[in-house]
Amino acid sequence: MMESKHPLPVIWTPRASAEYLSAVRYIAEERPAIAIEQGDLVRQAAGRLADYPRLGRPGRRRGTRELVVPGTPFIVGIFAQTDKSDYSSSPAAVPGAGVR
Repeated sequence: MMESKHPLPVIWTPRASAEYLSAVRYIAEERPAIAIEQGDLVRQAAGRLADYPRLGRPGRRRGTRELVVPGTPFIVGIFAQTDKSDYSSSPAAVPGAGVR
């Protein structure tokens, strides 16, 4: 996979940030260490999108992509715009925060 010569900014939408934080807090209620680990994995995966914006699979909605974060219940939803990329995280399989 070729690295981007001009990394794109990774922008979390307000909804994505809220869903991400809600899911991590939910996990932390029972397993704080796991919440930290999974939160870090999601942020690392989203950060890779700056250099590799086409990571992941085609999304369920037209014009989107989805990046499954291994070892977590999270899917990072990717919404590309014309002059920037707007990435949002859509936690899956986390009660009260997911899609599916």
